[in-house]
Amino acid sequence: MPVNNLILVTGITGFLGAHVVHQLISAGYRVRGTTRTSKLTVVKEGFAQYGSNFEVATIDDLAHGDYKSALQGVKAVIHAASPFTGSMPPAPALEATIDGALNLLSQAEQSGIRKFVLVSSMATCGRFNEETGNIEISDQIWTSVSKEAALGEPGENDHHLVYTTAKTLAERAAWDFAEAHPHVDFTTGIFLTSFSIPLLPADNPPTLSSNALLYDLLRADGPPLFAPAFLDVRDCAMGIVNALTAPPTSEVGKKRIVLSGEWISGKDVVELLSQVRPELKDRLSKAAFDSAPAPISPVDNTRAQEILKVNIKGWKEAVVDSVDDLLKLEAEWKAKGLIPN
Repeated sequence: MPVNNLILVTGITGFLGAHVVHQLISAGYRVRGTTRTSKLTVVKEGFAQYGSNFEVATIDDLAHGDYKSALQGVKAVIHAASPFTGSMPPAPALEATIDGALNLLSQAEQSGIRKFVLVSSMATCGRFNEETGNIEISDQIWTSVSKEAALGEPGENDHHLVYTTAKTLAERAAWDFAEAHPHVDFTTGIFLTSFSIPLLPADNPPTLSSNALLYDLLRADGPPLFAPAFLDVRDCAMGIVNALTAPPTSEVGKKRIVLSGEWISGKDVVELLSQVRPELKDRLSKAAFDSAPAPISPVDNTRAQEILKVNIKGWKEAVVDSVDDLLKLEAEWKAKGLIPN
């Protein structure tokens, strides 16, 4: 796909979305991002650095919003928006995620757009093998979920279950649509937890997203890293951007692509930091020093590397970069009387 093409990106104020915008513009694309009306001013200020290469359209309802104007002149769509399931009841969270993906995909197809990238989650393609005791993750696996279980009884909803259900059913519905419209070159990128600092303005209310996992390790009383899954967000964004120029489905088959970095434990992180940033040793999580080692990653990155051309960074480089940036942000936020969360 030649540069200077206009790409529609949803979820631009999210952790990953900001990196996608940055890498697209760095690669020579123009970007039209979508946001809610309530965030319009913040978005315009935060992305002003990109000048005429960035513009914004407002969409307040993912599931029912009209994208007609936002899709004008667009060559491809990257759908990275996903509501935070813990911030709303299960039913609207499921609707926004599942119907939101289908709404945009359908309108894009009707507008003549033939390239669509859906950002999915590793939550959609994993299972626990009771016989071996191992976690299995593959582009051939679909996580077993049901909308009924996610809705559950009032007060019994688990937002992790709602998230897993929403992402899995949204991706399955999108694949059903794509298979019924083979003229659309469709890719889903399935990614693990990402570290590194987002590109949003530093004076926004501080939110760390997945970096909160690392920030917890910078507290002596902090918990150990609760999940071994790891991927540098810069690699994640690169995979999404490279999907725009990846070979078509007719050449490489169904592009449901899993990408993971090395799996790491809290013990790995704090032991590394105590060596390369010894001044931090007294504030590192004591529980992490005693935590169990990470399991070996079950993810095969072969297709991701062949199709998306991503050379995954080593975890040590990504962790140190992220921690250094976290400490800078911590100082900035504390100077403004803000408390990172």
